[in-house]
Amino acid sequence: MRKTWKKVIALSLVAAMAVSAAGCSKSGQTSTEGGSAQTEAGSKGAEAGGSTGGSGEYKDTLVWAQGADVTSLDPHQGKETPAVEVTDQIFDTLTVVDAATGELQPQIAESWDQNSDTSYTFHIRQGVKFHDGSEVKAEDVKFSLDRAINSAAVSYIVDFIDKVDVVDDYTVNVELKAPYAPALRNLSVPFAAIVPKAVVEADEEAFKLHPIGTGPYKFVEWKQGDSVTLERFDDYYAGPAETQKLVMKVIPE
Repeated sequence: MRKTWKKVIALSLVAAMAVSAAGCSKSGQTSTEGGSAQTEAGSKGAEAGGSTGGSGEYKDTLVWAQGADVTSLDPHQGKETPAVEVTDQIFDTLTVVDAATGELQPQIAESWDQNSDTSYTFHIRQGVKFHDGSEVKAEDVKFSLDRAINSAAVSYIVDFIDKVDVVDDYTVNVELKAPYAPALRNLSVPFAAIVPKAVVEADEEAFKLHPIGTGPYKFVEWKQGDSVTLERFDDYYAGPAETQKLVMKVIPE
């Protein structure tokens, strides 16, 4: 399984983004402030021998430029390109689209059953950790989907959901308002990210400034108008990334 760079985004608005450095590219090289840097292969199963398509070596730090700053580090609020390029490295979703094949794959949901045209049961992958060390549970999934549904910014991605019910610690039922063919793909869009219920409920404003997810990179620092720094999450469920640090630089010109 690919260990580092994140998913191809199912939403056409986001899929068109130039995110070669942020995780959706299949390119072997990306430009950085210092010239060029080798990036990880951008699809699951594409890391044959750790090759990057170049020297086979990875940079400790990868820097990429964006023309605007992040609007919000909250995945259920920040839907613009600069925000998604950053938060997509911090958060995971129930499902994910394979960058190489375009096929839907499990992510936080290890598997699922389609009970009917309007009902799915998701089995949560056990042992998936948030960046604060807590384990992802069904309550986090329900909380996250409900939160996305109630967000004026991103609800259109998940408003096909009627209700989410917790069955046990690692199982949730998702009932749809009506049959909806793209349901599983919509759940792979970054706006359906899974967030830690306890952290958000304890201090939502703090979470927005210091986001905690389950993705391959954890948040370090946001210098508004200047940069965002992310660091490898060594306990990532699919294995730690090869690159230690990601830095997004704001360069308006």
